[in-house]
Amino acid sequence: MAVRKPDQPDLIHDLQSIYRSWFSNHPDVCFMLPVDQHQDCDIRRRICVRCRSLLAGHQTKCPDCQGESLIDVWVPAMTGQTDEGVFFQNRCPSCDARGSLTLMGSRAASLASVWMGRLYGSRYNDHHKLIAFSDSVQDAAHRAGFFGARTYSDTVRAALAELIEAEGEGQPLSLLAERAPRFWRKRLGSAEDFVATFIAPNMTWLRDYEALQVSDDGRLPAGSDLATLVAKRLEWEVYQAFGLRARIGRTLERQGIASVGLSPARLEQASAELHQCWREEIGQLADLGQDRVKGFLVGFLWRLRTQGAFYHPFLDELIQARGKPYVLTFSRFMPYYGIGVRPPALVTLESVSQYFNALHQQKGSWFYQWFAKQIATDGAVLATAEYRQAMTLLVDRLARAGLLIEKRIADQSVWGLSAEDWLLTRHVQHLSCGHCGHRVQVPASDLARWIDLSCLRNTCNGSYRIPNESPPDDTFRRGLPRRLVPAEHTGLLDADTRLAVEQSFMQGNRPWHINLLSATPTLEMGIDIGDLSTVLLCSVPPSQASYLQRIGRAGRRDGNSLALTVANGHPHDLYFHAEPTRMIAGEVEPPGVFLRATAVLERQLMAFCFDRWVALGPENAKIPMQLGMMLNQAETVGNRDFPANFLDFVDQHHGEIITEFLALFPELDEPARAHLDRYLAGDGSQERPSLSWRLDNRLKELAASRKDWTRRIDALKSRIQALEKEPEDERVLEELEQLRAERQALMKLRRDTNARHSFNFFTDEGLLPNYAFPEEGVTLQSVVIRRLGRAEREEAGQTRSYEKISYEIQRPAQSAIAELAPLNTFYAKGRAVQIDRVDLSAGNSSPQTWRLCNNCHFMDNIDVHGDRHSACPRCGSSQWADTGQSQSLLRLRQVYATADDRDSRIGDDSDQRAPRFYNQQMLVDIDSSQTGPAWHINDETLPFGFEYVPRAVLREVNFGEPRSSEREIEVAGELSSRPGFQVCRHCGKVRSPDKRQQRKFEHA
Repeated sequence: MAVRKPDQPDLIHDLQSIYRSWFSNHPDVCFMLPVDQHQDCDIRRRICVRCRSLLAGHQTKCPDCQGESLIDVWVPAMTGQTDEGVFFQNRCPSCDARGSLTLMGSRAASLASVWMGRLYGSRYNDHHKLIAFSDSVQDAAHRAGFFGARTYSDTVRAALAELIEAEGEGQPLSLLAERAPRFWRKRLGSAEDFVATFIAPNMTWLRDYEALQVSDDGRLPAGSDLATLVAKRLEWEVYQAFGLRARIGRTLERQGIASVGLSPARLEQASAELHQCWREEIGQLADLGQDRVKGFLVGFLWRLRTQGAFYHPFLDELIQARGKPYVLTFSRFMPYYGIGVRPPALVTLESVSQYFNALHQQKGSWFYQWFAKQIATDGAVLATAEYRQAMTLLVDRLARAGLLIEKRIADQSVWGLSAEDWLLTRHVQHLSCGHCGHRVQVPASDLARWIDLSCLRNTCNGSYRIPNESPPDDTFRRGLPRRLVPAEHTGLLDADTRLAVEQSFMQGNRPWHINLLSATPTLEMGIDIGDLSTVLLCSVPPSQASYLQRIGRAGRRDGNSLALTVANGHPHDLYFHAEPTRMIAGEVEPPGVFLRATAVLERQLMAFCFDRWVALGPENAKIPMQLGMMLNQAETVGNRDFPANFLDFVDQHHGEIITEFLALFPELDEPARAHLDRYLAGDGSQERPSLSWRLDNRLKELAASRKDWTRRIDALKSRIQALEKEPEDERVLEELEQLRAERQALMKLRRDTNARHSFNFFTDEGLLPNYAFPEEGVTLQSVVIRRLGRAEREEAGQTRSYEKISYEIQRPAQSAIAELAPLNTFYAKGRAVQIDRVDLSAGNSSPQTWRLCNNCHFMDNIDVHGDRHSACPRCGSSQWADTGQSQSLLRLRQVYATADDRDSRIGDDSDQRAPRFYNQQMLVDIDSSQTGPAWHINDETLPFGFEYVPRAVLREVNFGEPRSSEREIEVAGELSSRPGFQVCRHCGKVRSPDKRQQRKFEHA
């Protein structure tokens, strides 16, 4: 795979270019599959091995490098067309499966989940607790959800393996699915243990399960139907294990533990009847042999099974919705199907929807190709002309035989496989294609039918045979399945939640108690998490000290421990993977603080000012305990309480404060002393913010946000009162419910802000010293919408069907510029929420017009300073005055995210956080007057030097996700696409560049 510009032979193989193009579905993605000379393909090309140019299929020599080493490749057409233009279509060119192509390789999360499944499933592991360390809070949150969701399938497979070994041999699939919940309910002993072991990841949002996790008596709420829902889900998982998901991952079938096959008697009967029917009705098939019909049916039914075509009453609503998976979102127990997760594909004759397999379709159809390969051969090559009739007769005969179950949609019919005729077996035979290596696993009783059967891959002309190598080992644990219950442990959790997580991990012994902590380095020290024998490091730690701290968490019980470290594809990880002893036995450097770092000293200086103020200040030298009281005092005109009295004291005693403080650091040089003096005194400039400016400005910003919330609360109240006077109908009631929920959420945001502890505010804003050393950052206000069931509404005495949960997260500005960018997804507290609104009332968050130099790093705020230059004042570039160099920039201070509680739960739909590639640029502006001494190596063959710059202005700008349709703009010598973000100037709502989403755009 590579990136290829239109009408250009050169292939771009840079990894970052491939990643960007792949994840953005860019039409320049170029797939190339090696082919031999006799293989048919639509577009045959050749690749030059030397210069990697893509050539025409007839060329024998590269015209660029004159190389003669050429490789024949097939370049399939993989683009689609929408209203927005051409895009890369993720569709397998071999089997036509949608969304099935993925980049080769395994992420740390996927590798770790496999290891965890083996660890928790091992009969030799008697201590099922684990800590997994990640370096970022988002990775820790994502991996907690991912590990729990991905290992759920291991739990189900282990349970099914035990059931099949005990009493599953020869049983119909439908009967096994019915018996599985009863079997494990009896084995586990209680409804609570059954629920905690088998509840699916997308069901953990149900309130009854959350109540079970925090209950003191370990009981489900009275009248709960959760055990019934979990039983239904387990029944459906049996169908998936031998149907839709039988070929995905480490399944029972692929491991050779168990498989299903059609009853031999029913297959013989169906093939005989179909053989006779085709010979009588289709003249081209008059001489067709029954063995070929039987072989066709074997492959045909195998394809239907692995496409998930088993019928179950759970699918009735899906069928009536013509296969559209959105209807299953209303179910409380069915799995999620949608983007990246294909739903079960039942069978139709004519095209009913893209989600069903239409047998009459010929172009790009696997079934048509299979018919041509297996039936329309030799003397029946013209039988493809009768393909539609053959499929009609096929479905009719299979339905009459009871192998297919028919359901009606208006004037159309949909068929699904009957699970009663598919029998379980533990005797599995592995086969592989002698040409392409495609592997299948079949019941040993069906071996004779599969030997020499044509390969199921349409583009392969091989056949199946018994491979020489040994089959995979049976690795599933026998006994009670162990469920992995994860939780994140990061600095974003509040104290009560963090304590509850730690206690559940240390003291819990029930199936719903936490047994995996996905932690950040905050757990390296200072927290007792009890006995532990295993730790997992999801990446190589940054230092030897961190490595020893993390692995030292294990082995305290008996001295024995297992520490696994996953090396990612980063240079740091790869270096220590090649030289592991440098990390394991490397020198531990004691931590230190660079005492001349002014950012550290600024915080210490403010703490020193507080000490002096309390010791020497007036009687009213008191700080309100809550932020709300502080904001009230800051807003009151003429009020001389905090912060006014504190700032007055600092201003009056500036000289003695700075003298006493600097005496504590005699080694400070003169520039650092001058900086601290200027920081304490201040000049009112935003470019060089002083202590008083930072404190006063931030309080004003928060007060403005609180005032904006109050304004919106009052506006919503007025709208609610107006709607209450209108005649009641479904639209009015629904809007009233939404408005009331939004008003409640805003009121909670205001209450939480008012109740915030004052010293938490000072440390979070980077004004006072803190162990985590936070910098002035960006706040995420997240509102999660939770649907209430009828029983929940009746129990709470509520009429509304929704409730809203809000929480606040702060991120340092350096990471927030990308993490909290509009439309990005943030992972925390078990949820993934998308940034959908920017707060324009948060102080300096109003849009400002800046002019950026095309040649150097200088940029100027023309709203403040005026558009006064015709050329760049730093480098003299004449393009400074061009229209394109003027950009509207927004300082990011506070953003909002609104999400559905169920949909926002982190699962295993992706083994990494959804990547977004922004065009970020760090602009370093150095005034010519701010230069110091410079040095260089006195060697003409080694051009290296450095210069000391005492002061520079660093600004990082996020120009948005690059798009090929946008005009490129040059900034600081870099020419690239800078589309920016679309934000409503009135409400701050973010608009997606996707035209399909723009149609449903709603303002805040």
